[in-house]
Amino acid sequence: MTKPRAGVRATRRRRAIAALSALAALTTLSGCTPSPTTTYVGPSGAEVTVDWADYPGSPGVDADDVLSAPPQEDIAQVEAELIADIKMALGAEFDLDWQTEGKAQWFPAGGNGFGGESAYASFNSQNYVSDTVPDGADDWRLVVDIVSTVTASRGLGPVELGHEGADADDLGERFRTDDPDEYWQWWGDAYGSSQWLSVALTDVSKDDSGEAAEEWDSFDWPAQSIALSYGATTLPEGGRAEFERRLAPFAGLDVPLATTSD
Repeated sequence: MTKPRAGVRATRRRRAIAALSALAALTTLSGCTPSPTTTYVGPSGAEVTVDWADYPGSPGVDADDVLSAPPQEDIAQVEAELIADIKMALGAEFDLDWQTEGKAQWFPAGGNGFGGESAYASFNSQNYVSDTVPDGADDWRLVVDIVSTVTASRGLGPVELGHEGADADDLGERFRTDDPDEYWQWWGDAYGSSQWLSVALTDVSKDDSGEAAEEWDSFDWPAQSIALSYGATTLPEGGRAEFERRLAPFAGLDVPLATTSD
């Protein structure tokens, strides 16, 4: 979403890429590698051999999660209601005005990691950016708690902050402090049912070095802001029945590692 090093924009891009192919880390694989096969005994007692080139999903993106996601035709409404609920909940505590940045995008299905085509499609919303951000770590925690309450109520789970569990040395170098309460940005994601909500809280004035402000100056976003975006990996309109038909021979099988970098 926002800064290349701050985490949120990179998170959105990683989500979109992973949702389409889950192959971002596999770019060195050869397209000539044959697709794997799996043989198992079917319900009738006969052996069944499946070629993973026919798999309708992709490694790293659970097919059951995608089936539980809203269908493509409902995504716009789901996004609108989720963002509206978050804005309303935050507005009950803080005086915020919002603007939109960028535009929503659909990413068509790509390769399935085995030389075939995935049926998945991924969506990234526009960014919703507030005109300011509450002051102080306690209020930042309250923002995260409020967003988490809304996302959890809609099946996405709570927001997991990017700096929690991350490499402390890298964060210390990035933010010039070991205290997360003094970071000039927090970012995180709520994820569930093949959907995600990304949030970033930013206040570049907390960086005394001025580097954050200089970095931020190349963007048109407020220097103090809350930023939200929504995304999902789902099935194209009218594509559920065909997806389930293609998926059926692979039901219960462990998806192997990708063999192509589609």
